[in-house]
Amino acid sequence: LVSSALTPLAALTLIFVSFCPEILRIMAPEEYLGALPAIYPISIAVILCFINNIFSSIIAYYKKTYFITLGSGCGALLIFLINILFTKRLGFVFSAIALLPAYLVIFLVFSLLLKKRFCHSELPFLRILLCFSCFFLFSALAYTLAHSLAARLLLASAFFLFLLPRAKKTAAFAL
Repeated sequence: LVSSALTPLAALTLIFVSFCPEILRIMAPEEYLGALPAIYPISIAVILCFINNIFSSIIAYYKKTYFITLGSGCGALLIFLINILFTKRLGFVFSAIALLPAYLVIFLVFSLLLKKRFCHSELPFLRILLCFSCFFLFSALAYTLAHSLAARLLLASAFFLFLLPRAKKTAAFAL
């Protein structure tokens, strides 16, 4: 379920990140172009947020919602501390980057709970973490290539060619 739901979201995120500067130029006024660096980490954080929602739904199924509060509280505390300590000095882009470790902490807490407490070791925790790492790398590379559409398209094509065979295996496994 997680892998089959994650594949389309990951593909859409990859497309969005590839065309991020162009989308921003079309949809927003010129003064919003300064927000471009913040879009990359936020778009990758959306993937972790989606996964965390799936995991929290599984935990809610067992009516152990205090575990959801525990995981979300840990992530919220981390982002709060990061924002208090660094955002004033490093700006709003760093605040967007702070989403990634916060959602990663929530993911790790939920993963450990699902694996140890609820015996869901069949969930592909390591594969999800690896996928997140790949998209983080892609996002970082796309950010460095923000001024070259051709380079970003080449990068996206390489990622699609790399991920497509794996997505087919994952889809076949999910059936």
